[in-house]
Amino acid sequence: MSVLGRLVMSGDVSLFYWLNQGLQSVSMSIVMRAITHLGSTSLSVVLPAAMMMSPGRSLARSGQELALTLIISQVLVHAIKRVVKRPRPFLTLKYVITIKPPLCPSFPSGHTAAAFSLAFVLATLLSGWATVFMVGAGLVGISRVYLGFHYPSDVLFGVLIAYLSFALATLSLATLVI
Repeated sequence: MSVLGRLVMSGDVSLFYWLNQGLQSVSMSIVMRAITHLGSTSLSVVLPAAMMMSPGRSLARSGQELALTLIISQVLVHAIKRVVKRPRPFLTLKYVITIKPPLCPSFPSGHTAAAFSLAFVLATLLSGWATVFMVGAGLVGISRVYLGFHYPSDVLFGVLIAYLSFALATLSLATLVI
C-alpha cells in the first residue's frame, strides 16, 4: 500500500474508533439504532411508491425521480460491494462495539447512499427543508459508523454514489416526457 493509502486508512480507522467508541452511551445507542433505519429498504420502497401514487403531477414526478435515483444508487452500491469485498470493521478491527452487524461487504454504505438519495430528491422538492433532509441523511451515515457497521470512507462513498445517482436520474427524466 502506498504512503497516501496508509495515511488515508489510518485516518479512516482513527475516525471510526472515535465515532464507534468515543461517543458511546446508552442514550446515543438508542438514538443511533433508530436513525440508521432512515436509510432502510422499507422507507426506500414505501416513500417513492406513495409519491408516485399521488394525484399531484409534481409529487408523482418527484416519486419517479426518487425511485430511479434509489434504483441507480443501489445497483451501483451492490455492484461495487461484489467487486471490492471490503470486510466490515468488526471483522478486521479489535474492540469494535456493535450489535447485530450485517455480514455482507462494507464498501460502500448502502444505507447512506439510500438516505442521501432520498435527501437530494426531497431537497429539490421541498427546498425550505433541504437542511433537515441533508442533516438527517448525514446522521444515517454517522450512525452506520457509530454502530460499527462501516468505516467513514464507506459512508463518504455512499454519499458520492447517491449524488451521482441523483444527477443521472434527474438528467434521464429531464429528457423524457411523462
